[in-house]
Amino acid sequence: PSTLAPNVFLIEESRTNFFLRIQEFGTSWIIFGTTTLTENTSVAPDGTTTGDNIVFTSASAGIYQIVTGAALTTYTFSVWIKSSSSTQVRIVINTNLSDPTVQSVAVTSGWQRVSISKTTAVGKTSVTAQIQDDGSGNTQFDIWGAQLEAGAFATSYIPTTTTALTRQADAASMTGTNFSSWYNASEGTIYSEGSVAALGINLGNVAISDNTTDNRMIIRGAASGGTNSVSIGAASGVTQWNLQYSSQTTANTKFALAYKANDIAFNRNGETVVTDTSATIPVVNRMNIGAGAIASTEILNGYIRRISYYPTRLTNAQLQALTL
Repeated sequence: PSTLAPNVFLIEESRTNFFLRIQEFGTSWIIFGTTTLTENTSVAPDGTTTGDNIVFTSASAGIYQIVTGAALTTYTFSVWIKSSSSTQVRIVINTNLSDPTVQSVAVTSGWQRVSISKTTAVGKTSVTAQIQDDGSGNTQFDIWGAQLEAGAFATSYIPTTTTALTRQADAASMTGTNFSSWYNASEGTIYSEGSVAALGINLGNVAISDNTTDNRMIIRGAASGGTNSVSIGAASGVTQWNLQYSSQTTANTKFALAYKANDIAFNRNGETVVTDTSATIPVVNRMNIGAGAIASTEILNGYIRRISYYPTRLTNAQLQALTL
């Protein structure tokens, strides 16, 4: 919204926001220390006048909300925050009101979303998120859109009122004649361009499959751990190719996969093309976007900017030029 540059198509896994009344901090949050909270004083990131103003005038001041959670689970607390003056606040997440994880946040004049994560220990079944004074006893800022979700990173905003709410996983597939009308079973080239929004592995950019892993042609990346940019092909449950780049992919990344019997090529960002010269092309019936061979798996948690399809096996040089 700040630049009007299109992110295009956001694909995310299912998440639940456990916090209640996340635009009403005076109603849903417990206040401690010397704190003044005034609701609906500023224009929030969604364009509504629902941003709340908070003033801490003691070093021990803060606000918090506590919810029932589960042991051995990673939770992420996120909130939008801004200030007209240079300041810092502390965001805190703890379990059973103990063992806090603390992060100091430099607050800017524009809205920014900050987050902090913590994994609960054995026997820890409640989660508390706090926003605290930085220790100066003189902190003022605006706040909006708090979220507590089970997961190692924050996903897009899920508004709540009196109950926790769940956003279902995004699912985007082309099936039936919407797929068969353009797909060439003997040869073709798939181009995908997108960004990973958060840490993760096996993040599907695009998959052409029969909605099983037995017959698939996939392009996927990762933002943490292991081999990160991969194209895998399988036919009748037998792997036909496994072409890889070893570095991680978090920024906008361009992929191209060209397929033809015994003539597979995979490219990323104009790098050296990797190939396989012994491969059977699977029989498929759909394209899953921002997911793996099975539509509900390997959710991208990121943005798809563009997908293109060419009903011919482009040359290796063309693949490099396409992904530069």
